[in-house]
Amino acid sequence: MTEEEATAFQDAAESVYDRWNGKASVDLRLTFAEIQSLAMRQILESGEFIAVRRSVDDRRRPYFLAFEPIEPDRLEDPVDVPKGANIRFGIEKDALNVPSAYYFLVNHPGDSMRTVVRGYDGSKRVAAYDSAGRPIVFHVYPVLRPGQSRGIPFFAPVLETFKTLADYMEAELVAARVAACFAAFVKTDNPYLNAYNRADDTNASSQRLEGMEPGAIEYLGPGQEITFSDPKRPGQTFDAFVERLVRSIGAALGLPYELIFKDFSKTSYSSARAALLQAYRVFQNWQQMIVEHLCQPAWEILLEEAFLRGQLPIADFYQYRFEYTRALWIPPGWSWVDPLKEAQANQVAIQTKVKSRAMVCAEQGVDWETVTNQLAREKALDRELGLDSDESEEAPGQDDSRGSENGETGRDD
Repeated sequence: MTEEEATAFQDAAESVYDRWNGKASVDLRLTFAEIQSLAMRQILESGEFIAVRRSVDDRRRPYFLAFEPIEPDRLEDPVDVPKGANIRFGIEKDALNVPSAYYFLVNHPGDSMRTVVRGYDGSKRVAAYDSAGRPIVFHVYPVLRPGQSRGIPFFAPVLETFKTLADYMEAELVAARVAACFAAFVKTDNPYLNAYNRADDTNASSQRLEGMEPGAIEYLGPGQEITFSDPKRPGQTFDAFVERLVRSIGAALGLPYELIFKDFSKTSYSSARAALLQAYRVFQNWQQMIVEHLCQPAWEILLEEAFLRGQLPIADFYQYRFEYTRALWIPPGWSWVDPLKEAQANQVAIQTKVKSRAMVCAEQGVDWETVTNQLAREKALDRELGLDSDESEEAPGQDDSRGSENGETGRDD
């Protein structure tokens, strides 16, 4: 392909994606970007994301391709397991341990209508791949052990620590509320005055309901005494103890304390950047997992449908399918801790050939071709309006001799 043909194909392919993106779900409620966000949330909560590919013929849709997200709780072994079938946790596998089918409950197991009115509705078998090898069921989860069939919730290793933290904070809160209650107790030798306007309420077990509220005045009977503890809450060790628990949670999850608590009050630029870089490595692994197991397979199926509809300027799609469907997925970019330092570092990296402009733009979540074309349009408009774009775009102290090199446009070979 010539450079012009490649550009025409890329523009047509991106146009196909833009038209389909807003109609990506079966119920027309989710864009493909929102499906990706839902996938990540499901992986954190349930440990896995499941979506079934559907072919929907609807005039409201530009393409047949649509996805139906499935609640992972519906993936369950069928009641009547076929004899000799290798089914594990609702997934049927072949001799090579490759998923061949999935069994989904017709209704969610927590649906009251299912259990009370209709009873058990059974399972529905869905093939994992169609006859051409295209995936039908998209099952995305991080594989932590060989032969793992289902995902593990992200917070599973720290649930007990979370419970400990919640109980401790509840105890501190109750102690603080008790300490904040200012009550007066009156001692009297008159038993009749003690019973005046007094309510001795009890519960169903004939136990006296006891409580304390701010500003309460209670009369004590003859011989009765009351003794208070001194709940000085929160104590001096409260912050340190909570911080230690959160740090242990972060260490188990692979995330820094600063990001979990959103507390950067004790960090400098270097420590904050180091913490964010550690978190970015975790996030990049998640992004790569979503790209490889959801985005790229969906992109290949979408381009195939667009080719069959005659919307791509090519005639040999199946011969060069891999080359045509190969794509660079650009996730959302990271915010800079110090924009000036990061920009200077990127400038030096480009000048020393350590990074390309495409890599720098990808780190910011934008397409370098879009940025380059936009800069060219702005420069042409400045020239048309008589504005001196060279002086306005020149950075302070930058050598003019580098302008032609850094301002070079065009596509990478």
